[in-house]
Amino acid sequence: MANGGANISRGMGRGAAQVYDTSGPVNMYARLMYQQQLRRAAETKALTDELGKVTPEGLRQPDVKGFLDQYGRWRDKSIEANAERNPTRKAILSQEAEREKLATMMYKDDSKNELINERKRQEFLINPENRNRYSKEIMAKIINSKNLSKDDIEYVRDMNKFEIKPDLSKIKKLLDDTDDNLLKYTQPELVQEQGERLGVKGLYEYNKTTLTPAKQDTAYSVLFDTDEGEFKAFLRGLSPDFVNLSEKELKAAAIPILVQERPKSTYSDKKFVEPDNWREKQLANDRLIRARKSEGDAEEESTYRQQIVRGIMNNDKGSIDEMRAYLPSGSTVQYITSDKLEKGIQKVKGKIVFNKNESKGGYNFIRVNIPAVSDGEGTIKKPGIVEDISLSLGDPKNRLNAILSEYIGEGVSPSKFNIRGGKPRGEQIDIKGQEKTTKPASTVNEYTGITTVKDAKGNSFQIGVKDGKWYTIKTGKIYQ
Repeated sequence: MANGGANISRGMGRGAAQVYDTSGPVNMYARLMYQQQLRRAAETKALTDELGKVTPEGLRQPDVKGFLDQYGRWRDKSIEANAERNPTRKAILSQEAEREKLATMMYKDDSKNELINERKRQEFLINPENRNRYSKEIMAKIINSKNLSKDDIEYVRDMNKFEIKPDLSKIKKLLDDTDDNLLKYTQPELVQEQGERLGVKGLYEYNKTTLTPAKQDTAYSVLFDTDEGEFKAFLRGLSPDFVNLSEKELKAAAIPILVQERPKSTYSDKKFVEPDNWREKQLANDRLIRARKSEGDAEEESTYRQQIVRGIMNNDKGSIDEMRAYLPSGSTVQYITSDKLEKGIQKVKGKIVFNKNESKGGYNFIRVNIPAVSDGEGTIKKPGIVEDISLSLGDPKNRLNAILSEYIGEGVSPSKFNIRGGKPRGEQIDIKGQEKTTKPASTVNEYTGITTVKDAKGNSFQIGVKDGKWYTIKTGKIYQ
């Protein structure tokens, strides 16, 4: 029969005392405790070594505090797990400690990566063209991020999402307004197409105004140069190839494409013109005949041509209408007071303005706009003109006379035009217009077709047309 496991000494004879030897279990327990102590010491040393290897070296300075807080959570959980005696509880705590360790390592790696990215962002923003991709508020936020923890809600990690996103509706309106303003300074082309109305053959005429690509390119380039970022962002969005171009490259590549995508033409209403436009010419000829009758009087104040030019230069509506009647259909004659303008291309009140010359403003001029005349196939038979005739500079009266001579078909030489009564020799007259914006009071300007007649006693006096009737200018009474 086996012994009970402990060493038992038996006495020599009956009744002898039994002696138990317990040194074996005690020594085993002691060895077990010692081994546990060694294991715990090894675990503690390993933990200490592991914790000691992780430092804030290489981190962004604003991230150091966040790192130390995370490091502390890992350290505390590891110590708690190391001290736990319950195997089950120890296993749970060890898993939690491992998660905190992983979070600590990720925090450090993320901070080191952000330090690299932050330096790249700073290098990128050294270029002013790159800074123009962001609003001033975002630029301030990006610059301030270097002082914030990477976990701060205001920290900018990705600049791309803050890049200016254009409001397409505003860009479209800007471009439309620019084109519309350009059209005001573009000479229209008179288009004539053969047609028929009520059995009468004639021409349908209308004005076609087309922007040239060169004008649009120039205007869009001004928008580019004066833009604060939104227009450039819009252009970059036209093609993936434009995203990383410099501003100079973007301007050269994108604007021609934008011009190509935005052809612009406007058309006036069609107007039917009977052969030779006889009705309009007949009215003009009637007025000319009446004027010639008065020119035979040696004592008359002025010829018909002198009267009409004087009227135009003094903003007489009848005289202006008279001149327009001789010009091709679609022509305009306008009396305009100039505004203060600087020379060159400017952006005024959100619109592009083209000024050939600098002007202090406040001066009057006559703008004559005669469209080009073309046949039905688009061939230009006679080029048009747009001319501003200053009433303060040059020789406006002779220029108006030259235009009338060309289109009336009867030339009046400057030498006769500037002599009273249109004679070869005699007293010179000086026809002046309003040089200032204040129009002088005058009753003469109420009348057109002014001529001189004599009463029964041989006294000369002037008559003129108003509202289709002849009036004595001095008295304002109807002339019988």
